[in-house]
Amino acid sequence: MLKYITVIKYLAVSFIQLIVGFISIPIITHLMPPAELGKFGLMMGVSVILIPLISLCAESYLPVAKSKSKHFPDIKKSIYVLSFVLFLFFFGVTFFFIIDKSVSWLLLLLPLFCWVRAIRVAQQSELIYDEKVSVFGVSNIGLSVLTLFFSVVFLKYINNDSYSRLFAMALAEFLVLILCMKHVQSIKSSNFDFSEMKLIFKFSFPLLLSLFPAWVINEYGKVFVSDNGSLVLVGILTVSLQISAFQLQINAAVNNSFLKIIYSDIDKMYSIKLFGSIILILLFTTSIGAFFIYVLGEKLVSAEYEGFVSITMILFIGVFFQSTASVPALYANHIGKTSWRLYSLCLGALVSIVLLHFFIDLSQSLKQVSYVYALSMAVYFITLLIMTFTFHVKKNNFAKPFSFKS
Repeated sequence: MLKYITVIKYLAVSFIQLIVGFISIPIITHLMPPAELGKFGLMMGVSVILIPLISLCAESYLPVAKSKSKHFPDIKKSIYVLSFVLFLFFFGVTFFFIIDKSVSWLLLLLPLFCWVRAIRVAQQSELIYDEKVSVFGVSNIGLSVLTLFFSVVFLKYINNDSYSRLFAMALAEFLVLILCMKHVQSIKSSNFDFSEMKLIFKFSFPLLLSLFPAWVINEYGKVFVSDNGSLVLVGILTVSLQISAFQLQINAAVNNSFLKIIYSDIDKMYSIKLFGSIILILLFTTSIGAFFIYVLGEKLVSAEYEGFVSITMILFIGVFFQSTASVPALYANHIGKTSWRLYSLCLGALVSIVLLHFFIDLSQSLKQVSYVYALSMAVYFITLLIMTFTFHVKKNNFAKPFSFKS
C-alpha cells in the first residue's frame, strides 16, 4: 500500500508541474516566433547529447551506487570533479566553434546550461532514491515556475530569441541546483578516487555510446524536418515534443516511485503484480494526457502552430513506449548490463533512419517523423524487455514466465 501512496505523491508533484507547463505553452508560443522556437529546439537537441556526456550518466549510476556501495560520497565527488573537467572541455569546443562559424557569443550559454542541468538531475536522482518526495517536488515545481518567470521577463523585455529562452532556463536550473545541494549527501569530507572511476566508466561507457542512437530516435527528426521543410515546421515539432516531455515527466514520476522497491529486491521486478501495476499506471496516465491534449490542445497555442495537436497525439504513443522501457532499463542498470540499452537503442535508431530516408512521404514529413519516433520507441522497449526478461528467467530458473510474488 505504501508504494501506491508514493506513486500518488509523485503524480501530485508532476500534475502541478504539468499545469505550470501547460500554462507556459501559450505564453512562450506567443512571445517567440516559430522560427526562433525552432532554433531553440535544435539547441535542446544538442543538449540531449551534452548533458549525459558531461555527467557520465550520473543520474543512472548514482542510485545504483547508493544501493550497493559504502563509498558513495567518494563516488559522487569523483563524478562531479570529472564532470567539471568535461564542462570546461565542451566550453572550449563551443568557444572555437563560435570563432570559426561567426555565431553569437551567447552560444556559450549552452555548455553552461548543460553542466548545471546535469548536476541538478544527478542530485535529484539521489533525492528519488532516498524517497525525499517533498524536496523533489519543491525542486521540480520550483524549476517549472522559475523557468516560466525568467522566460517571460527575458523574452518580453530583453529579446524574443532563442538565447533569451536558454538563459532563462540556465538561471532557473542554477537556483534549483542550490536548493538540491542542501538536501543530498555531502561530499565535503570525501575524496576523489581513481579506482571508483573505473567502475563508473564501466557502467557509463555503453550508455555514453547509446547517446547517438538515442539522439537519432529523439532528436534527428528535427534536423530531418529542418532539411526537408522549414524552421517553422521545426517550431511546431518542438512545441509538440515539449508537451510530450511534460507527459514523460508524469510517467517518470510513476517509475520514480517504484525505484527503491525495485532496487531493494531486483528479482521482484518481473512479478505480475509489480510489473503489471507499473505498465497499467503508465497506460492510464498517458491516456489521460492524450485525452487532455485532444480536447484542449488547440487552445494552448497560437494559430501559427496549426496541426500540432495531431502531431502530439502520435508522439504520445512513443512517450508510452519510452516510459515503459524505463522499467527494463532499471533492471539492466542494476545488474550492470547497460550494454543491453545500447543494443536496443541501436536497433530502434536503425529502424528510424531506414524509415526516414527510404519510406516516408516528404510532403507529410512532420506527421510521418512523429510516427517513426513512436515506432522506434516501441522497437527499443520490446528489444530491451526481451533481453532483460530472458536473463531474469534464466537467473531464477523459472518454469513459468512470470512470478506471482508481490
